Amino acid sequence: SFFVLNPDKLRSRSPAKYEFARDRIMQGSVYVSRIREDLTFTVYNLFPDYVFPGKVRRVDIRVDGAAQEDKRVTVEIELHVADRVLEGASHAVTRVFSDAGTFFDLWLNPVDASGARTDVGAVLRGSRTLDRSAKAGYWTVRQMIIADPVGNERFAGAEDFGWKLYLENPEEDFTAPTYVPGTARLEHGGRDVVEGRAVQTLRASWGVKEDRAMPGTDACNAVLNDEIATTYSLDKWGTYDAVTSQCVVSLLMPEYMPSSRYFLHRVVMWDAAANQGDAEFADGGSGERAPSVRLRTGDPDTKPPELDLNRIEVDAKPTNPEAPNGETIVTIRFRVRDNISGYSFGGLKLRDPQGATYFAYHYPPDFSSLFSARDPTQWTTHVHTHILPAGSAPGLWGIYEIDVADKARNRVSHNFAEVVRFEVE
Repeated sequence: SFFVLNPDKLRSRSPAKYEFARDRIMQGSVYVSRIREDLTFTVYNLFPDYVFPGKVRRVDIRVDGAAQEDKRVTVEIELHVADRVLEGASHAVTRVFSDAGTFFDLWLNPVDASGARTDVGAVLRGSRTLDRSAKAGYWTVRQMIIADPVGNERFAGAEDFGWKLYLENPEEDFTAPTYVPGTARLEHGGRDVVEGRAVQTLRASWGVKEDRAMPGTDACNAVLNDEIATTYSLDKWGTYDAVTSQCVVSLLMPEYMPSSRYFLHRVVMWDAAANQGDAEFADGGSGERAPSVRLRTGDPDTKPPELDLNRIEVDAKPTNPEAPNGETIVTIRFRVRDNISGYSFGGLKLRDPQGATYFAYHYPPDFSSLFSARDPTQWTTHVHTHILPAGSAPGLWGIYEIDVADKARNRVSHNFAEVVRFEVE
């Protein structure tokens, strides 16, 4: 698929595989993926960074906390580098698992000799506090992803470095919280006033059986579906009430939300030891029937926002024109309008000359508001500024894709790449 849709990336990552596909499978025919000329820009760099971060040469793990206390886990890794900038990393991330299947994600950031955080380096450090009820014993990793500022990534497997993390937790809890059958409810929660406007609410609740402790916040999650095939599911975090042993999730439903019957599709619970329990409900057939409620709104929005495809502008300027190093200020201007709820956020994807893509979100000033701050039906120009880091690949870049979504969860994606085939006869 990459040979057809993104041949530059296949050719830059594995020339041998690209040549095999070209000569043995396509009989010499090749494909070119090109972006609309007005959506391209040039990056200048005399010293591009094509070097992947160095391999892991050292791992130090420290656990602070007595047996009956919460544990502070600190992991420090050192990379094998000849040049701190070229072979250093901007971050590393790994998922750490217990033998019971519980896990946590650990991010590591570069630090200098004094422990202060830096932009790139050979020594990376990360910490995480675990509850005293976390699973006792050895915690392991399966993979670590190490990346530099320009997106070069090294995927290191567990066999590529040493790792030994042990937790002494006599109060360990490895029993997941469970849903109490027959207790799920989805109902109207009345009306509330938000930003000066009346909105309806939906309230999801269900009973939880937990033998130890649940956190007060971010312990419960409810996922709702409606009857409209083109919309996304709606999920929200809620709280656990220790008095009633219930999870409660409230969802604000403005008048622009679709009128439909809403179903409680799935519930998830986490206890203090990060054990996860969940339950799914069926719309019919076997299993417990999904609780549902019909919501009628005054001005439902079921159409995605509109992007003006003929009024997209991109401008790029190097930060150091005299000796360009790839660091480039990219400014993108685009226009959006919506029929009812208003533009909520966008996603922009850039592609470099080697086929690698870089994603960035765009948030308008009223992103966190439930309602649009201006007339959503009028064209509004938005400006997104993205700074490419030093070392970025030189050559012709382009806007590969733009997604736009409105506040009612309607979303549309526009791809600006065209595939051209050159066939050898």
